[in-house]
Amino acid sequence: MENRNLERYKLDLPVKLITKGESGEANVLELHTRDISSKGTFIQTGQPLPKGSHVELEVYLSISKLIEMIGEQGQVRVKVEGEVIRTNVSGMAILFDKRYEIMPVKRPDEEENAVHAER
Repeated sequence: MENRNLERYKLDLPVKLITKGESGEANVLELHTRDISSKGTFIQTGQPLPKGSHVELEVYLSISKLIEMIGEQGQVRVKVEGEVIRTNVSGMAILFDKRYEIMPVKRPDEEENAVHAER
């Protein structure tokens, strides 16, 4: 039984979907969301992954005020892991894990000078 009581937002957002191959190499697909909630998203694709597949997602949210406030590119990146829970001919539904990161997207020239914190 599906639990879909959360508000879903119809948002077409760019997303990088990352899976690990059998030898540990990263496979990256650049796709788009159809909708998103606080617990998951539906990714548009003609070739959904098998149910139960573990994925890492990087969802890019455009925030027009961000560039005015802090001078970034106007996007933040949401990085989250999840599991494919449902598929159909138009894509796949992914349930988010409870671990996530939200960070501003840095310009390439800022990456060299970025300070990385240990967690």
